[in-house]
Amino acid sequence: MFSSIFSTQIWLNVISIIGLLYSLYIMTLSNNKLLRGTNNNVLSFIFVIFVTLYIGTRPIWCYEDTYLYTQIFNLVQRGEWVSIKGFAEDPFFLAVEYICLELTNASGWLLVIAVFYVIGMAIASLRWLPRHYFLILIFCFTAFSFWGYATNGIRNGMSTSIVLVGLSFFCKNKIQTILGYSLLLLGMATHKTVGVVIVAASAALFLKNTNTNLSIWLSCIIFSLLFQDYFKELFIWLSDDDRMAHYLNMETSTDKFSTSGFRWDFILYSAAPILLGWYAIVKKGITDKTYMFLLHTYIFANAFWILINTVAYSNRFAYLSWFMYPILLAYPLAKFNIFKHQGLVTGLILIACITFTYIM
Repeated sequence: MFSSIFSTQIWLNVISIIGLLYSLYIMTLSNNKLLRGTNNNVLSFIFVIFVTLYIGTRPIWCYEDTYLYTQIFNLVQRGEWVSIKGFAEDPFFLAVEYICLELTNASGWLLVIAVFYVIGMAIASLRWLPRHYFLILIFCFTAFSFWGYATNGIRNGMSTSIVLVGLSFFCKNKIQTILGYSLLLLGMATHKTVGVVIVAASAALFLKNTNTNLSIWLSCIIFSLLFQDYFKELFIWLSDDDRMAHYLNMETSTDKFSTSGFRWDFILYSAAPILLGWYAIVKKGITDKTYMFLLHTYIFANAFWILINTVAYSNRFAYLSWFMYPILLAYPLAKFNIFKHQGLVTGLILIACITFTYIM
């Protein structure tokens, strides 16, 4: 009976109601009051702790990847398996797992992963928007990909939250940039696909013209349409990963993300923070270094996915940019005066995100 509260539907219902009520509140705020924010983050901290415990204490038999990972954990802990494969590829993730094998059970291990996933996201959010903490948390927790990578793609979710903390150190000074890169490498040691984000962030440090970067993103759509088979084969060769090759050659199934073919739906979804960024930077003249860096990192990481978007389960690759999606919506709406009725626009954007998440 108690375990029934940990269902996807209950999570969606509760977080959607909270998000919609908060959206209505945001829509009543004047631009000055919205942009001023607040220093009182007590409610936000309680919110973060609740979400961490809710995700971390879910039953180990729930959700496909959760069940698979915990079965492997239990087999090793009981001595039925000698070791876990993949240490050379994802050493930090497996180091955490081996420590948990000595100290706790599978449920405790899931809680540790949830701490990395939620608290990492929360730390980065606080560093970027301390006066708008609850707003950015609502964007993060109601995001399309949040629940899926909390319960299924748990290794990928853990890695990208570490990366978010790393990205929050960029655009400060050289010492913090080195620390940021160190955390990005730690994220890659958790899930090697994060290497795409490292390349994207490095490119964003040097290619700083938004119009140029947007042209690169649009060009990738054309290249993908014209040379999709070539990019499939190239990615198989670069990844040298049997599972990746399996996805790239898979045909359709019943899963909503399994469909192969050109994904205009995902591209349109991916375009929202890019359009908002273009409007803020090009039309309104925003020159915030941190925001421009984050936007350009997202553009390059998403452009990589576009090149291979025709493969089955392409959301697994799109997530390498989508994990930044809620940040890129919340950041400009909370920091810059770019709309005449910004509270109304912010509330409507948040409602649109919640609706999309709920429907999908």
